[in-house]
Amino acid sequence: MGRLEELKKKKHELNEESIRINNEIYLLERENEELLQEKLKVLVGRAFKTTSGNVYYVYTVPPREVDVMGHSRFNPYQIPVLSVSMEKDYDTHIKYPEISTETLYSRCCDADDPLEAFREEYMEIDIYDFIDEARTAIINFIDEHH
Repeated sequence: MGRLEELKKKKHELNEESIRINNEIYLLERENEELLQEKLKVLVGRAFKTTSGNVYYVYTVPPREVDVMGHSRFNPYQIPVLSVSMEKDYDTHIKYPEISTETLYSRCCDADDPLEAFREEYMEIDIYDFIDEARTAIINFIDEHH
């Protein structure tokens, strides 16, 4: 066997090993994401409030997203929430309630107790308090503009 054949064979062997390693890394990443999602489930169904008065309801765990090219993204630091806040229109200076889905940044996925860590960042409130805050914001807006 000549040197060119040896190089070709070695390159093929290394490529096969690279494919095996990449597949193993892929499986480990998926398992890691699933474990983090399971760990963060303690937040789902809970409501929180910030010092600015915004209220949030955690409705799911951070999802794994796949783009059109098949690349996946997973960010355990962005917690999906339903948000209710009072915003101000800078042109009219009218405050209005804004209800949206967004994410809250948190490092709670790194903690042994993610709920306690999240409570250190955001004040937990009763779900009915969340609903009352949202209802009050909407009613106040309607009363002011009716």
